Formats: sequence, C-alpha cells, structure tokens
Amino acid sequence: MRWTWLALLPLAAGCDSLRIRDLMDHPTALSREVVELPGERCELGGRDVLVGTDDNRNGVLDDEEVTGSTLVCAIAETQMRVEQQPVPPGERCPGGGWVTRAGYDFNQDGVLDTPEVAREVYSCRDIAEAQLLTRSRAATPSSRACLEPTSLTFVEAGHDEDGDGVLDDDEVRTRLEVCVEVSRLLITRAWEPTCAAGGTRVSAGMDLDTDGVLDDEEVLASNPICEDLNTFDGTFVIRGPVDVAVLKGLSRIRGNLEVRTGNTPVAELRLTALEVVDGTLYVQDNASLTRLELPGLRFIGQGLSVLNNAALETVTVGGATGQSTWVGTHLEVAHNPQLQSLDGLQSVVPRGGVLIEDNARLAHTSQGLGLRAIQTLTGSLRIKDNPALALLPLPNLTSVAQSVLIENNARLTTLEGTRLEHIGKNLEVTNNPALRTLTGLGALHTIGVTLEVRLNAALVDSNGLGSLAQVESIFFSRNDALAWWGNMPRLQGLRGTLSLEAHARLVDVRGMESLRMLSWLSLYNNPSLTTLTGLAGVERLTGLASEQNGALTSLADLKGLRTLESLMLLDNPLLTELGLPAVQQVSRYFSIQRNPQLPTCRVRAFGERVYTGPGNVYLVAGNNDAATCP
Repeated sequence: MRWTWLALLPLAAGCDSLRIRDLMDHPTALSREVVELPGERCELGGRDVLVGTDDNRNGVLDDEEVTGSTLVCAIAETQMRVEQQPVPPGERCPGGGWVTRAGYDFNQDGVLDTPEVAREVYSCRDIAEAQLLTRSRAATPSSRACLEPTSLTFVEAGHDEDGDGVLDDDEVRTRLEVCVEVSRLLITRAWEPTCAAGGTRVSAGMDLDTDGVLDDEEVLASNPICEDLNTFDGTFVIRGPVDVAVLKGLSRIRGNLEVRTGNTPVAELRLTALEVVDGTLYVQDNASLTRLELPGLRFIGQGLSVLNNAALETVTVGGATGQSTWVGTHLEVAHNPQLQSLDGLQSVVPRGGVLIEDNARLAHTSQGLGLRAIQTLTGSLRIKDNPALALLPLPNLTSVAQSVLIENNARLTTLEGTRLEHIGKNLEVTNNPALRTLTGLGALHTIGVTLEVRLNAALVDSNGLGSLAQVESIFFSRNDALAWWGNMPRLQGLRGTLSLEAHARLVDVRGMESLRMLSWLSLYNNPSLTTLTGLAGVERLTGLASEQNGALTSLADLKGLRTLESLMLLDNPLLTELGLPAVQQVSRYFSIQRNPQLPTCRVRAFGERVYTGPGNVYLVAGNNDAATCP
C-alpha cells in the first residue's frame, strides 16, 4: 500500500515532481554566537547564542533563519581576556605594530575564541620621520613683565607632520616662555631618555657669554617631545571594560578619545601609556566613573571636555613627567557634582579658553595646586555656578585675551586666586552672594572693553582695582550692600560710560582723583547717595544723568566739569541746587524735570547761560516753581 501511494505521487505533481530525498532531507539545525556589547541587557557585555535551521542549505545561519536566542552575560570582569599579536609590516600597518583583542572567556577554556572577541584594535608604529622644527615669537599680549633689555618670548617646537617645512599652529607640541634679548636667544635639542620610544628635549636660553653655545647655566626653560610608540588611527570610544583593555597599549590616537561608558559599571579608568590625542578628549556622561587617570598624556590637539559625570571625584591628566600638557583649544569642566578638586589638571595648558561650571563640590584653597600651569588664555574664562568654590583656582593666570565671567559662585568671598593683569574684552562679576570685596585683582591694569559688577548682595565697596588704568566702560548695579564706590587712582579716562545703578546703601564716590574725562556719567536710583567728591577732576562729559537719587542735594562735587553735550536731572527729590559753576556749555540735550526742591528760576538761568542746542529738546518742568531767586 505504501509503494502504491509513492507511485501515484509523481502523477499528481507533474513532470517536475519532488524526489524522495527532498521529502527525507530536512534542513540542518545551526547556531552561532554574536557579541553583546555592554549596555542595558548586559552591564559587562556578553554573548547572544542564536539558533535556527539552515533553510537555504548554505551552511550558515542567516539572520532570517534565526528562530530563537539565549543571552549569556558576563558576571565578572575576571572573565575578561586580552590577547596581543604582532602585526608584520604591510598594508594594515606599514611600519608594523600590534593587534589587541579583548573579550570574555565564556567557556572558560583559557583561550579567547573568535566568537568571544568583543573588540579588536590595531596599533601601528608611526614610520613617518617628520622633522622636528622650532620657532620663536614675541608674546602678545605679554603675560608677565621682563627686566629690560629682555622681552617675553615664546619658543615653540613640534614635528612637521605635513612636510611643508613650516611649524604650523596645530603641529606645536610644546611652548617655552623665556625673558631674553632676542638677538642672544639660543635654542638647542638633545636626546630625551625618559620617553618610552625616545624623544628630544628642547631647551631655550640666552647666550650670556656670547660663545654661540647654550651652556647649562644659560638654560632658562626646557621641555621634552616624545616620539609615538603605537598609534591608533581614528576616533576611539570607551564604552566599557573591554575598550579599556585594548586601549592600554596605545600611546597615540589620531582622532578623538571619547570616554562615554553611560550606565556600565566602570568605576576607575587608568591609562598610563597614552601620550597624545590628536583630536578632542571627551569624558562625558559616565554614571559610575569615579576616577580617571591619564598621567602620561602630554598633548591634546583640540579640546579637553569633562562633562556630566555623576560620580566623578578625581580626574588626572598629565603630570607624570613634570612637564606641561598642551591642549590645542579649550578646557571644559562642567556638571560633575562629585568632583572636589582641579589639582589633577595642574599640568594642563589650554591655548583657548577655560570653562568651570556647575560642579557642586568643587573647592580650592591657597594650598591647592589648581590650574597652576595656565599663565595666558587666548579665549575666555568662565567660572560659574560652583557653590563650594571659595577661591579662584588659577594662581598663575596673568592674561585673558577675550572675556572673564565670574557668576553665581555661592561661597566666593573675594576674587583672589589669580594674578590677572590683562583682560582683552569684558570682566563680568555677577550674582556671587558672598562676595564682599574685589581684592585679588590688585595687579589688573587693563580691561579692553567693559567692567560690569552686578547683583553681588554682600559687596561693600569696590576695593581691589587700584591698578586699573584702562577700561572703556564701567557698570555697577544692584549690589545691595555697596556703601562706597571708587578707589581707582590710576584711571584717567573712559571712552564709554560710568554707571552706578540701584544701590540702596551707596553714600559716596571717592578715590578717582586722576579721572578727567568719560563719555556718560549715569547715576540712577541710588537713594542714599550724597557725595561725588571722587569725580571732582572730571572736565568733560558727553552726557550727565542723575535720576531717582533720593538723598542727593547738589552736583557741586563735579566742580571741574566744563563741557557737556547732554544733561538730564530727573526725579531727584532733595536736589536743591545744580552746583555746576564751571560748566560753560550744554550743546545737544537739556532736560531738568520733576526735582521738587530745585528752584525753576535757577534752572532757567543756568539753561540760558550754557545751552546751545535745539529748542525742541530743552525740557524744564516739575521743579520748584514757587522758589524765588535773588
């Protein structure tokens, strides 16, 4: 009967009927493993065992043939294995190198099998024999004073990696700052034995004995430039322990290094061999990382960003050799609530700007090291929202080419902690509730554009600016405890505005004896202000405005003032006299209104004597019309 049924089957199926072996040959069951990276499913990573049938009979379990899977997670970092093999010179590594493989030994056979490899990294020896170049240039602006006839000079060195015979800015690997007579400057290069792959020590000094040789006693500064040992091309992202393991043999990354472990349980990360990162070093969004140590790092081509690390307590970059760690652009340390100190960044020297923001436990004391290697910044400095910071952490900073912002640092009582002499644009000190004085800025002589001090509730005076000789405009506003303002004896003129606004306790202005000219003098809503003796030397103003100064009775303290373009005296309830005997001309705008104690007849007599502008902006109203004048 069985044979009868089989005999009839071809007749039912047609000429291309199924053969018997097609019925008897079932697809083979297959399995394969894929690496599961550290993440939500496996904190430390693992492997996913996929199963299914080889429906197309190609001997491989294709994705569409998978019918089930079993996830096996690593349970301890002790299961991790790291293996290295040499790579001969060839297409992958022209100069030879190493391949490092890391993963978890799930079957515990002591061997890292191919399915168990989670990360494979090639580190190649750099065979480009780039020439080491040096250059020197005048330091502008000068970050520190030198005794004549010497001047501050930058000596920079690095490898000519693009081979154009010129040391470009992005090729500079070290910079020396020396006070020398430029004609007697000597630069030498010597073998540096402290570098793992060899290197060169660059020294600079002055040829005091004019023998053409830089003797040991003539050396003023020196730094090593180390050769690269093993190089990784591209951006390297650390997401878990496997990535850390394969990175440990690298000395250079030609790209960015990103430490972004997320929620994986990486608590400590220490890489001693890494020396150069050509791009940006990001340490960002690491929930478990408490300690980061990169002691051998000596150069970062772009920026260094330490951002949003919830558990980070300690970060160390550079310092192993005692030399500076150069950063091509900026340094950012922000949103790290457990970070307590910047001492681990004591060797870091960014060429651009510095941002220190929203680090809840960050503190610094006079015994701390802080960012002590930084002397000049070509960008801006922002220190903001650090509630535990009582002292600024830049003890050797003298010059900032752009702006400085110091804002909302709850424990900051003074501005000590820098040696600032020069700020290229603006200095803004805002909303630091414990700040009582501006001491700490005693060496500051130049602010390129604006000085703005506002909303510092405990600030009692403006002491601390005794050396200030150049600034375009000054704005002080809403500093509730400010009792007196001034004490800038070297300041002779302002091209812009001097504005004192909304100070409930401000009584007098003093210590401005050298001030002769400014554009606008604006006094607004200072209800206790009575005295302006510090402005007695001012001779010329574009505009003078006094509004809502409840205790001011006279402007007689402005006894040197001779010429004005605009005059506005509004809503000063106790103003009884103008007291501007030396004023000879008001040429553009005249508005004296709503000063109920000021005799109208005196105002009109003054206006008739000095005003030469158009009649439609000559405004006199709301003063004391009942008063009589002799």
